[in-house]
Amino acid sequence: MTKFLLLFLLAFSSIVDCHRIRFRISGSHLPDTDRRRTIDPYVRVFYRRTLAGRVMDLSLGKTRYLLDNNSPKWEKHFQFNYKAGTHQILHFKLYDKDAVKDDFIGDGYLDMDEYVQQGQYAVLPLKTGKLYICGF
Repeated sequence: MTKFLLLFLLAFSSIVDCHRIRFRISGSHLPDTDRRRTIDPYVRVFYRRTLAGRVMDLSLGKTRYLLDNNSPKWEKHFQFNYKAGTHQILHFKLYDKDAVKDDFIGDGYLDMDEYVQQGQYAVLPLKTGKLYICGF
């Protein structure tokens, strides 16, 4: 019975220490990657996790692509269970939607502890352009 109570308290304390972070993504000055058109951007978001010494990116979802848009503001919002001091990293991958094969444009990483300390706002610089992560 004592082991059960201890396990329950440990599980409950880890739930209490977490809180849900909500954010949206926007971009600016994204590159024109198509010869004839402006970029049709979308972003895939991953939670970077290390299990048994292996780094894994677990998908949190993706935005819809926006046609011909160098400065997109995606309406989709993301949610993430944040626990302070646990070095949680999110990985953002930007793509250009194409008919045959989507082009990878760039990516950036976000340390959630830093993001929360900065008031839930971050700028991820890309080779060309920027992604903005903003809580609400």
